[in-house]
Amino acid sequence: MRLQNRIKLLRPILFVTIFLLFGSRQQLKAQATFQGAEFGFRYGSSPALSYRLWIHEQTGYELLFTKADKSLLFSAFWLIQRPLDFSGGYLHYGVGGSIGARNGRQQTALDGQLGLDYYLPVVPLNVSFNLRPWFVITGGVEVQAELALSARWVF
Repeated sequence: MRLQNRIKLLRPILFVTIFLLFGSRQQLKAQATFQGAEFGFRYGSSPALSYRLWIHEQTGYELLFTKADKSLLFSAFWLIQRPLDFSGGYLHYGVGGSIGARNGRQQTALDGQLGLDYYLPVVPLNVSFNLRPWFVITGGVEVQAELALSARWVF
């Protein structure tokens, strides 16, 4: 199956996810536990759009949309963050999965994430550095990892 056909198959999933994401954000906004959202870019071997929604002070989720040469991936993570000893610093870790095409091959994978976050005190900006290992479970078993730097606007 060509990459363009795979993209057409993934579009409905992406639209439903975005609809549910923004719908749940509006619902969570009314609750006292809502902490905020972040949107930005992730720079690594596969650049991605990143959206995080914190539903509690220390728990939330992140969605990544990656489009590179022959790759189109959608990833979702459940994240936990813990404060560090300096103001604005956090450690985050989480698990999730990804679906899509990488290098022209269909891929489904189990993903992990471990990183450091820093929230700038004056500007509503989050900068993070993280490690993202993944374990491909379709089309042959494969384990890979990526280091990335992210910058997200906090709103």
